[in-house]
Amino acid sequence: MRDGLRFSGLVATAGVTWLCSALVLRWWFRHPWPKPSSSWLSVVVLLVLAVGVLIAARPVHTALRGSGRGSVPAQVGLRTLVLCQAAAITGALAAGWELGLLSVLWPDTDAASVRAWAIRSAAIAASAVALVFAGLWGQRACRLPKEKPPGSGAPRGRMR
Repeated sequence: MRDGLRFSGLVATAGVTWLCSALVLRWWFRHPWPKPSSSWLSVVVLLVLAVGVLIAARPVHTALRGSGRGSVPAQVGLRTLVLCQAAAITGALAAGWELGLLSVLWPDTDAASVRAWAIRSAAIAASAVALVFAGLWGQRACRLPKEKPPGSGAPRGRMR
C-alpha cells in the first residue's frame, strides 16, 4: 500500500460488503426476528464526519503546498492521513451495507413503509459515498510533493 488507498479497492470493499450483507439480510428477513433499522441521524453523522475529515486535512494540505503561514508537525500529518484512510474505508463499508439492505428491500418498495425505509437507506448510502470521497481527498491532500531535483530552488512543504 505504498501509494495509499485506491478508489478501485474501496469499490471492491463496498461490493463485497454489499454482496455479503445482501445474502445475510435476505436470510435474516425470512425469519420473524427484529429487522435492522436505520435512522436519518446516520445521514447527518456521516456527513458531519466527511466535513470533519475535510477540515482536518486542510491545514496539512496548505502546509505541504507551502501556501500556509505555519508549519504542521509530521506526526499530525501522519495522523491526519490515517484518519482520512479510516474514513474512506468506513464509508465504503457503510455504503456496502446500506446497498445490501436496499437490494433486499427493493422488491417490496410498493409498500409505503418499505419505500420510506429504502429511501432512508439510499440516503445513508449516498452519505457514506460522500465520506469515501472526503477520505480520498484528504489522503491526496496529505501526500508529500515529489522530490525536486537538487538545485532547482523550488521550496518543499513545511513539516516540522
